[in-house]
Amino acid sequence: MSELLVMRHAMATWGGGISDFDRPLSEEGERDCARVGAWLRERELVPRRVLSSPAVRAARTARLTAEALGLREEDIVREERLYGADLWTLLAVLGELPPEVERAMLVGHNPGLIRLAAYLASDAAAAGLRDEPFFPATLAHLRLPAGWEALEDGSGELIGVVRPGPG
Repeated sequence: MSELLVMRHAMATWGGGISDFDRPLSEEGERDCARVGAWLRERELVPRRVLSSPAVRAARTARLTAEALGLREEDIVREERLYGADLWTLLAVLGELPPEVERAMLVGHNPGLIRLAAYLASDAAAAGLRDEPFFPATLAHLRLPAGWEALEDGSGELIGVVRPGPG
């Protein structure tokens, strides 16, 4: 079995003539990364591989969350294909993970991430994912069958969804 942590980038700022790709995290977004990282650390859910969209808000989310887990920036792989990726691109990127990676974390964007989590989860869990908003800094934790290259519709088990709380 393997595990996948699917995390949407944290809250970003808008406006100021900044391109979508270059949008930075808001103060709230930065705090949420630390909260999610602490939640993962408390449960000993440290990923062996962190894959991130290269967009500024996603890369910063990955870095701050990884720091809270005791990982270094060098432990994060910026994957160009994750920016604006659809379901099939996300599956292709995951399919390239080596078998020794037992737990991976994917940091990117909606709507691709919610579609990925819903695709991999069983029918009942997928329905719940589609009904609940996948807000910024939301993390879905899935257990998957062995073999990243053979991920199929409904092949995983949704362990839980974490949404950072106020504070």
